[in-house]
Amino acid sequence: DYIKISTVVQGCNSNNNGSVNKPSIGKGKILVATYLRDKDSWAANKLVVLQPGTEVDVISKGLDWTKVKYNGIEGYIGNDYIDVNLGETVSQDRDKKIQAIVKLAKEQLGKPYEWGAEGPNSFDCSGLLYYVYKEAAGVILPRTSREQAKVGTAVKFEDMKPGDLIAFDESKNGTINHIGMYVGDGQFIHSLKAGKPVQLTSTSSSYWKNVIAAIDRKSVV
Repeated sequence: DYIKISTVVQGCNSNNNGSVNKPSIGKGKILVATYLRDKDSWAANKLVVLQPGTEVDVISKGLDWTKVKYNGIEGYIGNDYIDVNLGETVSQDRDKKIQAIVKLAKEQLGKPYEWGAEGPNSFDCSGLLYYVYKEAAGVILPRTSREQAKVGTAVKFEDMKPGDLIAFDESKNGTINHIGMYVGDGQFIHSLKAGKPVQLTSTSSSYWKNVIAAIDRKSVV
């Protein structure tokens, strides 16, 4: 089955246009008619139009774009226009990275909240997630809770998996003001506020469940 995912940048994107062919990390299927572009930008040159159902080889994924090969032509497709089926090795690698992220996050339990801090001794809510994704998997998340909530694939509450980020709108005014990470067993980890150390909280908590604004899954491959 094809699994729709959006991916966070891992390291720096390369603009190398050399002749070395990069191996495919999986297959992709086009969701909506779109152009294959020569760069990861909507202003980039259009190479060829790809119709829904077209299959392509996936070379790499970035924050907003997937690099693919189609009929020998390499180019970029916006992540919202493609479903990706990762190879078995890539999927296993993802599982290992998620395990490492969750493990590192739990190692931060009890550390104090500090606004603007991103570790290793203290954290704000988004700083904690920025730290564990970066240190455990080499994945660079955006730095604020609002931006972190924008990157990834929307996930239903009942479909959450470890590593998924849970964004909250405590004021219920359409503005995300807090974020945590699901770690399994019905719990999420977060750095709440001054005087409250990094802690685990039940996802069944009536307060927190009622103010969930978004649940997003990040790719780490």
